[in-house]
Amino acid sequence: MPGLSTRERVYLALTADVAQQTLGDSFRVHVRLARESGANPKEIRDVVRFLAECGIPKAAAALRELNTILEAV
Repeated sequence: MPGLSTRERVYLALTADVAQQTLGDSFRVHVRLARESGANPKEIRDVVRFLAECGIPKAAAALRELNTILEAV
């Protein structure tokens, strides 16, 4: 039975993190899982930018945290 790919599931998890502003450990784990599923930093940033639909302040906060996470890698 076909389902969502690992990358698609991780993108959904990132969406939940941005919407709920769980930008700590949960967000870090989901960014790591996105990287491990083959997503590059630009693709992850694009996903988070797209999530401005959840609200620009939420997406902006997530982008700041994402930059911190990716700089540590």
